[in-house]
Amino acid sequence: MKFISPNQIRILSCILMTLWVVGCSSLDHTARNGAIPKGESIVFGNISLGSKTSSWASDVSKWFLADKIITVLCLNNGQPILEHTFSGNGGPFYWALPPGKYLVLDLTSHVNVGVTKYRQIRASFTITLEQPVIYLGTIIITPSNISVTDDFDSAVHAFHNKFPAHNGEPEKQLMTIDKRQ
Repeated sequence: MKFISPNQIRILSCILMTLWVVGCSSLDHTARNGAIPKGESIVFGNISLGSKTSSWASDVSKWFLADKIITVLCLNNGQPILEHTFSGNGGPFYWALPPGKYLVLDLTSHVNVGVTKYRQIRASFTITLEQPVIYLGTIIITPSNISVTDDFDSAVHAFHNKFPAHNGEPEKQLMTIDKRQ
């Protein structure tokens, strides 16, 4: 009978742990064209960074060139469920998510080695089983304010261009901003 050495056990443990972490840590919920995954809805909208001249982004060129990350939490369990990366001053998002309560928590950007810009957002939305496609609005982020605007018609047009398989009318459910920031 052949036994496994302690080194082989360590190597096997590291491999299994790496596979588990990689498999469980996917925060990519980007929606795809085709059938909506069972038990999920597509939520969509836009992100817009307001003024390019602001005190919270003192080095404007680095801020707007750097990748930015929006973090979304699932309020049902308090865990991050999604990280949406974008460049420039914003753009559309299309996420496939299961029913639940969500919070668009924050925006971070690593503009230089050791320099991170951070801005709380705190925009919430809810998905129920009856909502296959939901328009959430445009999050506008400026140095002094965060708001959600309604650009439903143009966003729906862009949605149908990107997802021609989904010909139904999306439901409008604008995110709400927690003003206690």
